[in-house]
Amino acid sequence: MSVVITVYNEETLVERAIRSILSQTYEDWELILVDDGSEDDTFSVMQKMALLDRRIRCIQLEHVGRREALNRAILESRGKYIALCDADDYSLPRRLELQVAFLESNPDVGVLGTAYIRNDV
Repeated sequence: MSVVITVYNEETLVERAIRSILSQTYEDWELILVDDGSEDDTFSVMQKMALLDRRIRCIQLEHVGRREALNRAILESRGKYIALCDADDYSLPRRLELQVAFLESNPDVGVLGTAYIRNDV
């Protein structure tokens, strides 16, 4: 499972998103972080978090826009499945476990969406 997060000027939020992936019950994942030319300390935060786990890879681009940053993340992905996450997302601990189990049990499904809870904290 590859989890991809593209980030632009989200130094205050990206660590929380990364920590939510680090806390997943499903452990066979890689996390591809793509900084889309941030003008703040986003990339430094990403690099600091990458030191916590060898499954995290950081890529820094010039500002190319979300579509191109996401395409780069997908190209770098090695997992059987790709899960998208935004810098302001927080994934519940069983997210990846449940998604992989569902996809493995339903090979005719090619795209899987999830529910969300709005949290304006």
